Amino acid sequence: MLEGVVRDGIMRLLLVSALVGIASAPSRAQVCAPVHVGPTGIPNLGLGLPYTATSFDDGVNGPRFYVGGNLASMMGSVAVLTPSGWQGVGVGVLGTVYALESLEDGLGPGGGPSLYAGSTGGLHRWTGTQWTSIGPSPGWVFAVVMFDDGQGGGPSIHVVTDSKLLRRSPAGLWEQRGTLAFADPKRLVQRVVVFDEDGPGPLPPSLYIASGVNSASPSATGGTVTPASGLVRWDGQAFFAMSDSFAGATSMTLPYQKWIKAAAVFDDGAGPALYISGHASPGNTIARWNSPAQRWDPVGQLLTTSSWGTAYGLVVLNDSLGPVGQRLYAFTGNGELFAHLQPAGTAMAWDGVSWTAVRGFAHQQVTYTNYHLGAAAGVVGAARIPGLLIGAASVTVGFAACPRCRGDVNLDGVMNGADRAVISANMGMFSKFWSGGDLDGNNVVDAADMALVCDGDFNCDGEPTVGDIFDFLNAWLAGDRRADFDLVGGLTVADIFAFLNAWFAGCP
Repeated sequence: MLEGVVRDGIMRLLLVSALVGIASAPSRAQVCAPVHVGPTGIPNLGLGLPYTATSFDDGVNGPRFYVGGNLASMMGSVAVLTPSGWQGVGVGVLGTVYALESLEDGLGPGGGPSLYAGSTGGLHRWTGTQWTSIGPSPGWVFAVVMFDDGQGGGPSIHVVTDSKLLRRSPAGLWEQRGTLAFADPKRLVQRVVVFDEDGPGPLPPSLYIASGVNSASPSATGGTVTPASGLVRWDGQAFFAMSDSFAGATSMTLPYQKWIKAAAVFDDGAGPALYISGHASPGNTIARWNSPAQRWDPVGQLLTTSSWGTAYGLVVLNDSLGPVGQRLYAFTGNGELFAHLQPAGTAMAWDGVSWTAVRGFAHQQVTYTNYHLGAAAGVVGAARIPGLLIGAASVTVGFAACPRCRGDVNLDGVMNGADRAVISANMGMFSKFWSGGDLDGNNVVDAADMALVCDGDFNCDGEPTVGDIFDFLNAWLAGDRRADFDLVGGLTVADIFAFLNAWFAGCP
């Protein structure tokens, strides 16, 4: 009864306030500035050798990051990042995992995507409780993708093994589509992306297979191609070699020794384009495919003239920045990218015009093992916060996210005492190890950062306004856990009074 009276009274008061013009200014659009969030209960040690990563929603816990590889024994071959740390996903059946993908097969939760793992044990699908083999085993699987080859039946699963391109037929069998010869198939994880080169034009999308392809032959029509670049295109019937010509540098070959380390499709404002990173000679670079000119254009300047500055991961994150609300993120395997930029870093973001360092990774070493680096972009948690994950050497996992509020250091979607507790537990930590807690930007986590956690700014527009009260009450009425403002569990009138006290206290 009391709750109903309080709720009705506050809603009437706020409605009158809004009608007489005491309303908040429109909330400023939220953009993502990823910060390193390692100390928020996410351990960086003991994971083993993660070679691949992806984001997947299991229909129960919301979207989470998954890594696969040769992990620590208690993890098995795939692990998921939970609020309490890393947990194994099935144990003992996969072998070493080289490919981990969320594929739109209609078999996942609610008829959505499923999680697939390609490994030394073949291809497996996660049912929610166990891994099931997609048999018969096609052999070692280095890449898996959903692709419509135009041969009827719509999109189907394609895998790249150490010597073949295979398609899963509607009858549930593996059909060999082509033969591939790699420079070193056991050492390099193959990069496979789907890209439509002419966009809305008449040509269908093609499958691009990268990283050390010496030759490729279709099973049906013959016609072996030997790409100088180590990259081939498959249109569903035939292979085509990609040019290795490079704009503005006639003496440069791309990539040097056919080592393409990463590939992604990114829209820089001029339409989607294929981007790759690899060893070029005489220096390393990230390049964009210029379709009209049939050549590669450098994306910014050369990364470095050292072999240690190659980007081993390229992912696209919807961070509300860049020409179409997303940026291309590049992660190095060692050293720093773009040493000529200040600050340089092991993680950089491209907005179509320039590169900028991802805060918190500027000095953090991310090493690789056997040229493998797993990188993923997606949304995480109930608040669906945009985030990045890097999985590399035996003890290194970097995690960055875009908090809904700058002071939301524990990524639960709201600023409150729980965030101050996390800051307090990491007092004195330098921002190069945890930029997420350095709210005032003085390069160290301290008491001043605790004071910047503004509980009353519920909608994160920079200051407490009447809009925050409306947003809080809407969340409270909807049963949103973010409205548990007194942190005792459950939603009661006490949460409303706790929030109003914080709101009247204002922000520093």
